Amino acid sequence: HESAPDLFATGLGSPTSEVMRTRIMDAYRSMSHQLSDENYFQKLVHVSKTRRFIQWSSGLKDIVEGSAFSTLTVALILLNAVFIAYSSDLIVSEAFVSYDLMGGEPQVPGWISIVDAIFVGAFTVELLIRLVGQELSFWV
Repeated sequence: HESAPDLFATGLGSPTSEVMRTRIMDAYRSMSHQLSDENYFQKLVHVSKTRRFIQWSSGLKDIVEGSAFSTLTVALILLNAVFIAYSSDLIVSEAFVSYDLMGGEPQVPGWISIVDAIFVGAFTVELLIRLVGQELSFWV
């Protein structure tokens, strides 16, 4: 890496060839210096990963701002509202029956907790997609 090969040793001598020779020598010295830097390849990998994340994030922003995503989110909210109304009615009815029979705690069906967890997971994924896709504009 100490000296660049003399690509213009043929003696062309024109001003244009001298400018080109100078540019090539400068580029060679710069690259030689960068390659001798131990962290250079780590920096290249970091830049590459950052560019890929920005492209991925940009794609998510298009999805988040699209009408399909908004429609899906509204549908999820409405389904969750219907589920909450139904499960609340079921639990309250079970509580009245349990109270009337002096049986103690009402029996809540296990599927209600499972469906509730599914809604929590879906809303968490939706929030994460919005955070990554909208970045700082999410908070504004």
